[in-house]
Amino acid sequence: MLKKFKIAILLASLAVASSLSAFDDNKEGFMISLGLGAAGTQSDFKRAYDWDTGKEFEIGLASSIKLGYGFTEQFSLYLMRNSSFVFGYDNDPKKNDYGNCLTGVGMNYYLTPESDIYLMAAAGVGWFSELSSNSKIDDGKAFLLGVGYEIYPHVHAEATYLATRIDDDVKVNTDSFQLILNYYWY
Repeated sequence: MLKKFKIAILLASLAVASSLSAFDDNKEGFMISLGLGAAGTQSDFKRAYDWDTGKEFEIGLASSIKLGYGFTEQFSLYLMRNSSFVFGYDNDPKKNDYGNCLTGVGMNYYLTPESDIYLMAAAGVGWFSELSSNSKIDDGKAFLLGVGYEIYPHVHAEATYLATRIDDDVKVNTDSFQLILNYYWY
């Protein structure tokens, strides 16, 4: 049911996009961004699972989704989800896949209206879950800081630091350094 609701919201947003002055190559107005890249994630397992816990650093995938509005050529505000995926920690005997993410509110601030460089910040709910099973998703808080560069119109490279602090049943702090290539529709 929730998945159908999300799809309906996305389709409705796209349907009214023309009336919101979207997709006119102007950074003002409605915008959507999708991205994929790489992440280096350090996880500090304070109390988790049935295997030897401690700090681990792994390389994995990163993804980014943004849906928002550009109020000026310099400033945009959006709902977002940034994720990092790790495919098997060394100390995990099952070698399961794990993901940590931030779902919340973010912003881009361009240094000048004509600038290709911008600063990013976001805050919201942090999640940590075992992807290879139907286990419970543990939540906490998360924030993101980053810098972006518009390589070509609509094509952006973003370097971000994503931190999640999970305070649920498993005590896990993750720090992910992400390099993501995004495509912005604006």
